[in-house]
Amino acid sequence: MPFATVALAELVLVFSCRSPREAAWRMPRNPYLLACVALSAAVVAIAVYLPALHGPLGTASLDAGDAALVLALAFVPTAAAEAGKGVVRNIREKPH
Repeated sequence: MPFATVALAELVLVFSCRSPREAAWRMPRNPYLLACVALSAAVVAIAVYLPALHGPLGTASLDAGDAALVLALAFVPTAAAEAGKGVVRNIREKPH
């Protein structure tokens, strides 16, 4: 679970890192970034679900509950980054 959580968290966080101030969902779409993230997520899924890779990579298949937990936790760093950007925007937009 830790491998999948960290790997997917990094893939989600890349969208937030595109701008230090602008919200990730307000940024223009980048089809190359989307394709690379999808391909990388597929590689993570292969590493987790392909039994031949369990030994060399130290992974194990996740059941539905574990996979849901991994997906939820993968969004935590991005939520924190977006919240921080929101705080900075609010501070800068306040009249002095």
